Amino acid sequence: MKARGKPRDFSQSERLEALLADCNNEWEQLATLEGYLEEHLQFPFQAVCDAPPEAGSTGIGEGDRVSVLDFLEADRQQGIMVRVKKQQRVYRCPLFRLRPFHVNTPQAQSLLDYRAWFRAVGLPEIEEYDE
Repeated sequence: MKARGKPRDFSQSERLEALLADCNNEWEQLATLEGYLEEHLQFPFQAVCDAPPEAGSTGIGEGDRVSVLDFLEADRQQGIMVRVKKQQRVYRCPLFRLRPFHVNTPQAQSLLDYRAWFRAVGLPEIEEYDE
């Protein structure tokens, strides 16, 4: 598991704890958070990338403003993925790399909750076995 920090504010911690109380592992937590985000996010919305991309990836860099268009299938290592538009091009981007920009409070809060969870808990390392 990746080393992560703790969620930033107490009310955020309380929200996450209540939301994830019945989950048995990180995968169930991710599924619950996907439902939470589907309920609260309204597309499209504006965001700023505030995390560097994985080595070798191109498209969305730190500081880039994007329009978040919709959800994509979750990734086993990067969690919830979204389709974003930067200028005239469309990219695939992990949601945890995006910070809401000029977004209403409930919508922004749900995204910030997910980012806090991903940074504090994240997804377990995937071990591939050769048989």
